[in-house]
Amino acid sequence: MEIELNEKLEQFEQQVAKWRREAVNGRRNSGLEQMWLEDQEAYEGVDEVTRDSSDYIKGATPSDTLRYRTPHSTTRSRVVMNITRPYVDAAAARVQDMLLPTRERNFLIRPTPIPALGALVKGEVGKDLVEAGVDVEQAKQFARQKLAEAKRRAELAQKQIDDWLVDSKWNTEVAKVIEDAARLGVGVLCGPVPSKVRHVKTEVRDSVMALVYEEVIQPVSRRVDPWNFFPDPACGEDIHSGRFVFERAYMTKRQLADLIGAPGYKAKTIEKVLDEGPSRIVADGYKTQQELSESERFEVWTFYGYVDRDDLELAGVEAELLDVLGKRVVPAMLVTTNDRIIKAALNPLDTGEFPYDVFVWQRIQGSWAGKGVARQIRSPQRIINAATRNLMDNAALSSGPQIIVDKRGITPADKTWELTPRKIWFATDELGNGQVSAGITAINIPSLQQELLAIIQYALKMAEDVTGIPLILQGQQGTAPETVGGMQLLHNNATTVLRRLARTFDDQIIIPHIKRYYQWLMVYGEDDEAKGDFTIDALGSTALLERDIEATALVQLSQFAMNPVFGVKPREWFREILRAQGLDADKFMMSDEEYAQMQQQQAQQPQMPPQVMAAQIRAQAELQKAQLEAQLEAEKLRITDENQKLRIRTDQDRDTAYVTSQMRRDEATYIAKLRELELKRELAVLEYAMQHKITVEEVKAKLAADAMKLRVQKELAAMNAPGQVLKAPTEPIGKAPTGQAYQR
Repeated sequence: MEIELNEKLEQFEQQVAKWRREAVNGRRNSGLEQMWLEDQEAYEGVDEVTRDSSDYIKGATPSDTLRYRTPHSTTRSRVVMNITRPYVDAAAARVQDMLLPTRERNFLIRPTPIPALGALVKGEVGKDLVEAGVDVEQAKQFARQKLAEAKRRAELAQKQIDDWLVDSKWNTEVAKVIEDAARLGVGVLCGPVPSKVRHVKTEVRDSVMALVYEEVIQPVSRRVDPWNFFPDPACGEDIHSGRFVFERAYMTKRQLADLIGAPGYKAKTIEKVLDEGPSRIVADGYKTQQELSESERFEVWTFYGYVDRDDLELAGVEAELLDVLGKRVVPAMLVTTNDRIIKAALNPLDTGEFPYDVFVWQRIQGSWAGKGVARQIRSPQRIINAATRNLMDNAALSSGPQIIVDKRGITPADKTWELTPRKIWFATDELGNGQVSAGITAINIPSLQQELLAIIQYALKMAEDVTGIPLILQGQQGTAPETVGGMQLLHNNATTVLRRLARTFDDQIIIPHIKRYYQWLMVYGEDDEAKGDFTIDALGSTALLERDIEATALVQLSQFAMNPVFGVKPREWFREILRAQGLDADKFMMSDEEYAQMQQQQAQQPQMPPQVMAAQIRAQAELQKAQLEAQLEAEKLRITDENQKLRIRTDQDRDTAYVTSQMRRDEATYIAKLRELELKRELAVLEYAMQHKITVEEVKAKLAADAMKLRVQKELAAMNAPGQVLKAPTEPIGKAPTGQAYQR
């Protein structure tokens, strides 16, 4: 009987291995792996010309190792102006910044709306309730309590899922998924899957504070390398439409041995695998036993899919658990290595859904994977590489002439045919008289730098067009207009691709992934208070993208928020501005109690009439004027005192010292008076401006105009020329003739 069961189990293992080979071969034959290799090489700055030029080369697949390769000598340029890497990094960083906020969630859990309760809260009571004699106020109060209870439960569920995501380093793992999608076109996120997580807390034991480590099983999310992910080849564009998925991992002998004793793992099977060694590696093709023994790594495969109930029972799942499902085909999770099942269990999710989500940068029709930025920019990158290499080759050729030497007509004096400065050459009898210059001829290669640079600029512009990532998203303004409206319009157009990516991220990652966490909470959650009928609002990613645009609009419209006519709350408006700028508003805003206390203090302070405030301002101005005059007097006294000390020190050459000190004193006095006059002039200008209600600039402009007119009138008077530019302020007795008021 046992032999028969073992034979059936081996048949089941061979069936799982057949599915695995089908998935591996299907992905290889789809052409995705070749695309990924090319995209990874483009990201690293490697192409068909430079692939053999590096001393050390590492392949793109996880199993490839670093190997030495002798570079080939060549006289042609093999320079690479790698624009693929900065475009990929800029696109990934921009999307990460938009979709992974540090202080806000990109999803929200809300209670499922109940129209009847909402109508009751608003006072809309149906006729049936009125006819039944139901108290309207009691019904409204009941509806409010139910809605408040649902909201409280949704907040508890939100907090619990947030805690799980933080423990699994959600932002870090999703950031890696976005980087994979930008580089290879597809990123894979796995979760929720059960994992052992260590928590640290403090406890008081025997009056001593001690650290306590507690290990718990909870759901986590993690990034999966696309190279290690193998869905059903028949899944089409949705991996969940397939029969199964496989995930590959590599383990050393020690890591595999550590699984002995872990929940669900079969110790005897693992021991057999350890005795066999890593004898079956199929993902990268069959390898020799020597290569396998040198690697000492086992390929461990995780399978999710639907299998027959009897086969799963043979693999070690208890019959009682299978009886609960009551189905012939059940969702299972298997872990295999060396074509042996070392763990078998039911899918942790009751729905049987695969715990994998795929984020595609640009969709490829009929394929579960997509195109990334590296693939989009492939043609511009090749154009730039070719044009840059020709540019370097042309620069090298045109930097010096090509020398043509007639060996029959000339011979070097040092018997060496190398060109050096001031070298001596002998003419032979082959050259006739006057034909010595024909022995050596120089030909200059034309420089085509501008033509080749134009090709490079064209390719750079093409890179922006094919990727939809303009330079403004990479932190470079380029030819963008500097006006506020122009920049806003350009920014809106530039973020069109990001909006599409945000919606794709919501549909492919946030909605299905958080829904599975919600299902996990309903089935395995320990807090019954956090369970209820909830909906997942995954519009956070798009809202966060729009927040970057809203930040500019909030600042520009702040003047309207301060106008009480519009009924806007200034404090809430400022809070939104801080939030849009990525700042924590709670660190800057007063609490409600502090704000109320400040308003109360301001209300208690007596309001000063405008006339009194104006008088205070004038008094302060007079005080500042007096202080300035006092400072000028003190400066005068200081200068006088220094001159006196200087005169006392100079006993010798008394006359010279006296004259010098007198000149310095006169100079200091002149400077002090000049400062005093300038101050009086400024005060007079200010007073004139205040009396005539004009600005100081207007007063200065008027004074300058009057001074110019006086200068012109003075020159006319000196030349006895007729004409009067200014009207005389006073006229003597006996009015002077017209135009001679200043002369007479």
